[in-house]
Amino acid sequence: VLNNNDPLNITTGNNDLGIAFSQGFRIGYNNYKVLKQKGIYMYLSYNFTSNDIVNNINTNQEGFSTSTFQNLKSKTPSNFYSYIDYTSKIGKSKWSYSVELNGNGNTNYNIINTQLNQNTSYNVSTRLFLRKYTEKTNVEFEVSPGYQVNKSSLQSLRNGNGNTLRSSVYLGFTLPKKLRITANGNYEFQDASSSFNTNFSQFIVNTSLEKSFLEKDNLKLSISGNDLFNQNAGFERSVFGNNITQTSFNNIQRYFLLSLAWDFSKFGSIK
Repeated sequence: VLNNNDPLNITTGNNDLGIAFSQGFRIGYNNYKVLKQKGIYMYLSYNFTSNDIVNNINTNQEGFSTSTFQNLKSKTPSNFYSYIDYTSKIGKSKWSYSVELNGNGNTNYNIINTQLNQNTSYNVSTRLFLRKYTEKTNVEFEVSPGYQVNKSSLQSLRNGNGNTLRSSVYLGFTLPKKLRITANGNYEFQDASSSFNTNFSQFIVNTSLEKSFLEKDNLKLSISGNDLFNQNAGFERSVFGNNITQTSFNNIQRYFLLSLAWDFSKFGSIK
C-alpha cells in the first residue's frame, strides 16, 4: 500500500520477493568450582542469512528517493559474538576478580543507486572487574577498554573507527548508628573519528547518605546527590554503515533529593 505521507521518500512493493533463510550456530562451556570460587565461561555464536532481503534505494538529483526490497543472491550477511571470562577469589582475602575478553562483528548489505554497499562493524574489548564484599563494606571497580570499527564500502572515508573506554566504581560502607554511605561513578569515552572530529567523554558521580530506623530497619531517611559534576550532557552518537547519527536530548542533570521510605510489607511473615 503506497504511503504518500513523505513525498520525498516513497517505498514501493515487490511481488517477486522471495523467502530469506537464517541459520545460526552456538557453542558454550561453563566450569565453576564452588569451594575455590573459581570459574571459566566461554561462548561463541555465528549466524548468517542466505537469499537475504535488503533495501534498494534510488535517489535522483532533486533529492527524491524511491526504495523497495529485493533478495540478495550474491552475498551472505553474517554476524558473530564471542566471549571468555575467568573469575577467581584472590587468596584468602575478601577480594575477587574477573577478566573477560569480548569480540563481535556484523556484515550486512544494501543497494544505493544500483551499487552494492557493504556495511561492516567490529568491536573488541576487555573487561577487568574487582570486588570486595563484607557485611559492612562493598567495593566494586570495573574498567573496559576497547576498539570499534564501523565502515561502509561506498563511503570508505567516513567511518567510526576509534578507541572506547568504559569504567565504573562503587563504594558502600555501613557505619555505626545505622548509617550507610554509598558513592558510584561511571566514566565513558569515545575517540574522535573521520565521522566525528571531537572526543566524547563524561564522568557521572552519584552519592547518598542513609539512616535506618525502627527495630527491623524498615524506615529509611536518605539524602542523595546525583551527577555531582554536572556532566550528564544528554548526548549520544553512533556510526553504522552509511548511517551517521548524533542525538542531543534534554535530561535532568545535577540535583539533590531528600526521601523517606517505609517498608511495611507483611508478605511471608510468621506469627
